[in-house]
Amino acid sequence: SAYAVLATGNLFVAILVGLIVAFIFGAFNGIVIVTFDIPPFIATLASMMVAEGAIMTFTGGQNYSNLGAAFQFIGQGYIGPIPFPVFIMAFILLVTYYILSWTPIGRAMYAVGGNTAAARASGINVKFTKFFAAAYAGLMSGIAGIVLMSRMNSGQPAAAVSYEMDAITAVIIGG
Repeated sequence: SAYAVLATGNLFVAILVGLIVAFIFGAFNGIVIVTFDIPPFIATLASMMVAEGAIMTFTGGQNYSNLGAAFQFIGQGYIGPIPFPVFIMAFILLVTYYILSWTPIGRAMYAVGGNTAAARASGINVKFTKFFAAAYAGLMSGIAGIVLMSRMNSGQPAAAVSYEMDAITAVIIGG
């Protein structure tokens, strides 16, 4: 996204590029998970390392800075007294709630997460459900990355290194 905004000057293109790349990585995770029956945690850690290597190769380890006021607004802007990232979070929360509560794939995700064998016996396409969950998680990671990059007003290849340990710790402590 940082490279795209600097190369084109177009905020929409930059966001779209970031979301497409994130979705592709999520979809790739989903394909690996369902094709080789690899645990999602392991597949995600492996693709994270691939992504880190790819971005270091692409950027040469260099930061892309001064992304512009429009891009900066995504992570640092306010609408009234409320930070713009809160609106992004609320929108994502509503969309995810709708998907999980009111769509067949959302209900399937609950079933597969609860008991994969029972979900399969119920006629749920477990492979597609796992693929969708991984692709959606990739898309959500892309949004988080864009907001983080916007808050720093720069694309830094090593910005989120070690964040995975924070997430793992939170999951383990939180149960």
